[in-house]
Amino acid sequence: MSNVSEALRLAGEIERLGSEAFSVLSRYLIETPLIRAPELDAYIGCRVHLKLENMQLTGSFKIRGALFKTHRLFEKGCRGVVTASSGNHAIGVAYASKLLGLDALIVMPSSASKFKIGKVREYGANIVLHGKFLDEAHAKALEIADKLKYSYVHTYDDIEVIAGQSTIMIEILEIIDNPGTVIAPIGGGGLISGLSVYAKKRGARVIGVQAENAPSMYTWFKEKRIPETIKPTIADGVYVRKPGDLTKSIVEEFVDDIVLVNEDYIVEAMKIMMSKLKIIVEGAAALPLAALLSGDVKDVKEPVILIVTGGNIDLDVLMRIIGLIH
Repeated sequence: MSNVSEALRLAGEIERLGSEAFSVLSRYLIETPLIRAPELDAYIGCRVHLKLENMQLTGSFKIRGALFKTHRLFEKGCRGVVTASSGNHAIGVAYASKLLGLDALIVMPSSASKFKIGKVREYGANIVLHGKFLDEAHAKALEIADKLKYSYVHTYDDIEVIAGQSTIMIEILEIIDNPGTVIAPIGGGGLISGLSVYAKKRGARVIGVQAENAPSMYTWFKEKRIPETIKPTIADGVYVRKPGDLTKSIVEEFVDDIVLVNEDYIVEAMKIMMSKLKIIVEGAAALPLAALLSGDVKDVKEPVILIVTGGNIDLDVLMRIIGLIH
């Protein structure tokens, strides 16, 4: 099967599952606000809207994919789940498992933030810290899942998880029928895969953003290779060394461009979100605004929708950003 044919097949599956996910998740989660942000218009030179996933239960969009996948496993009689995650997906799986009465074991890399580790513990999941990178934690999690006979919930390379994330775009399209440009962060690619399938059907440009320090999907998109190393970034939620196989296929077909932003632009975007909009965001959630500030997003069509993915930020990082606001 050609790459295009595979991407189209996956898109059809996402749309089929997306409708089911929207129905399931509406029983448990909130429809997050989609707001105008005129305070940003002057910075960007266009009409900007924000989809505030930082206001979702657990503080991140990741609960959507985690809960939909876990709910489907629950309906099949699953008694426990295992996942590997650096943070927000782990929190989502822990929350979903507690909600549905399932056992949950989460493998987190040593690079995971203390705040996110604490949130996972709050929801009663067992935690194993293993490896420096997510793919190392993933390998350990698969080993544990096999030993315990639990189901594995991948953080991004799973069609049901992607379908759960796609419900963000379903909600947006109920309010803005014809979005011009949709800009979203990319880690492993699950979010932008789900968004892009729906957004492209309405003629929107879809732009992904990665941290310059962790350019895994960017490097694949531009050069068809995986970077040998990645460096720490304040956008810890997208600190992913290897994009997914499913997500690479979808991104190649449905995403118009991916841009990189450096740490200075990410910090500046976080400062603007806090000082001008009074919205607290984690580093990954500031990537779309950072990309616009950098000037590297080309051919922007209005209205522009930025996906604000989460607000689970370490207190010490938050205080450092606040200290930089003049």
